Formats: sequence, C-alpha cells, structure tokens
Amino acid sequence: MRIFNTFGPRMRPNDGRAIPNFVRQALAGEPVTVSGDGEQTRSICYVDDLVAAILAMLLETHDPGPVNIGNPDELSMLRLAESLATFIG
Repeated sequence: MRIFNTFGPRMRPNDGRAIPNFVRQALAGEPVTVSGDGEQTRSICYVDDLVAAILAMLLETHDPGPVNIGNPDELSMLRLAESLATFIG
C-alpha cells in the first residue's frame, strides 16, 4: 500500500505538513502561506478513510499491490489553503 497525504485529529501544528500549517496560520489570523504558485496538487485522505482502506486491503482482497491509498480527486494547494482559511475565518 502506498499512503498519500493523510489528515485528522491530533496532528501537530508545526509538523511541516500543509494542512496543519494552513490551519495554524488561519487560526492565528495570519496570511496562509502557499509555496510557489499554489497549483501543485495533493491527494488528501482523512485518517478514518485510510484505516478503512488498509483494513479492506488486508481482510477483503488478495490484490498483490501496490495499491494507492488516497483520494482520487486531487486538490491544488492554493484551493486547499483558501478553503481552510474561509472555513476557519
């Protein structure tokens, strides 16, 4: 299994990943920092969905892999940052 960008509760605010950084900055009322032009995309997966996918792979399939575990709909970093800032703000 290849795990992509996972998010969920108890993430460390300063761990360097996009979602905790964007949330921390938005909660502090700071501008949300996006590297480059923000057009780079990521497959974002909620931790509960990741666990369900892992269990399904282990218990319900004989697929030898590799299998990508993530979201088929990628988000640009700019769209993610703007969405989080709007939701939190």
